[in-house]
Amino acid sequence: MPNNNLRPNRQEMLNILQQQLRPINRYEVLPLTELAGRIAAEDIMAVHSLPNTNTAAMDGIAIRFADLQGTDPSTWQEGKEYIYANTGCEVPQQYDTVIKIENVSFDEKGHLCLHYHPQQKGELLHHPGTQVVANELLVRSGEVITPSLIGIMASGGITQAKVLARPQITFIPTGDELVPIGQLPLALGKQIESNSIMCGAQVQEWGGEYRSLPIIADKAELIRQAVLDAAASSDLVVICAGSAKGTHDYTLAVLSEIGEMIVPELRHGPGKQFSLYMVNDVPVIGLPGPPHGADLISQLYVKPAVKLLQGQPLPQPYYINAELTAALDKRDMDFVVRLRLFSQNGKMLAEPINTFVLTRAAAYQQMNSLYYLEKGTSHHQGEVIAIELMVKPEYITESNGDKNNGK
Repeated sequence: MPNNNLRPNRQEMLNILQQQLRPINRYEVLPLTELAGRIAAEDIMAVHSLPNTNTAAMDGIAIRFADLQGTDPSTWQEGKEYIYANTGCEVPQQYDTVIKIENVSFDEKGHLCLHYHPQQKGELLHHPGTQVVANELLVRSGEVITPSLIGIMASGGITQAKVLARPQITFIPTGDELVPIGQLPLALGKQIESNSIMCGAQVQEWGGEYRSLPIIADKAELIRQAVLDAAASSDLVVICAGSAKGTHDYTLAVLSEIGEMIVPELRHGPGKQFSLYMVNDVPVIGLPGPPHGADLISQLYVKPAVKLLQGQPLPQPYYINAELTAALDKRDMDFVVRLRLFSQNGKMLAEPINTFVLTRAAAYQQMNSLYYLEKGTSHHQGEVIAIELMVKPEYITESNGDKNNGK
C-alpha cells in the first residue's frame, strides 16, 4: 500500500522512479543513417571482415621482406621487386611488407634508395580483419548508438538495425487562465501556456516522442477524461498545474480517483507540488504550473523518467567545488538553490540567485548550477561547497559569471 505521508527528497524520488518505471518493449528497424542517438535493441554483429585482403597502412612501396637479404635495392624494378602502395588499398599477396614513402627516394639515375630497412616482415601491412572481424560484436544491446559506432557498423557491413522505439510522452496543460501561443493581443488576466512547448523540446532532446493535448479547462471531468485517454496511448503522461491548493486545483483529486498514488508531493521546493501516480499501469507525473518550477522539476525528474523508459541509467550530476559569495540560510524544508557559478582570479565562486526578484529570462541567463540545501542546514559566506553544474564546464566564464547558453 502506498504511504500517504511519503514526501521524498531528491534522491529518494529518483529511487522511486527507478522502482516504478520499466523500459518499454517496442522496437523498430531503422536505416544506418537514422540510428544516431538511438538505443540498440539487440547485439549487433559484423557481417564481414574489413579489410578483406592485405592493405597498406601508409603510402609507400610494397616489397618482399626476404628481398632485403642479399639483394641491392638499387637494382630493384617497379612491378617486380616493389610496387607503389597507397593507404587502405590492396597489396597483392606476393608482397608482404610496406615502407612508407618518406623513407624512399631515387638517385639521379632513377635507382631506388631505401633510408629505412624494415625490422620484421609485415611492417605497415594491414591484414584481413584489422578493422572489423566477421561476427565481431559491434554494438551491445541497450547501448546508445553514437556517430563513432555508426562508422564502425558501416565498416562491418551493417545497413540497418533494430532499436528501441522512442517512449511516447503526452503532456496535458490545464488551467482556465491559459491560452496557446499566438493569441495576440493577450486578453487581460490570461497567461501564455509555455510549459508544453518547453517540455516538448526537453523530451525530444532526451530521446522521447512528444505530443501535447490542447489546454484542458479546470473541470474535474475534463481532466479525468484527458488523463485516461493519454494513458491509453502513452508510456508516460505529464500533467501540468492543478496540484496545489487553489479552488480550481482538481488534478490530485482526479488522479487519486482513477489511479494509484505513489508520491503526492516532494519534500523540497521549488516544485513541491510534483506528484507521481500510476494510472492503468502508466506513470503520470504532475508538474507544478509556474514555469520556473516546471522547468526545474522537469529536468530533475522527467528527464530521468524518459531515460529509464529507454533502459538507460539515471543521469549523474557533475559537481565543482566553489566558494559561496553569500550565505545560504536555514530553511524549514529542503530547497534546491539556483546559483551563478563563475571563475575569478583562478577561484571558482558561486553566487545564490533570488529568482523571486528576477524575470524568468533574467534568472535563466544567470543560473548555471544548483545546490540541494537540506532542511535546517546552512552555509556561511566564503564556505566551499560542491555545486551541481547545469551547463557543460567549458561554459563557466571568467570574472563576471555571465553564462553562455551551454545547457
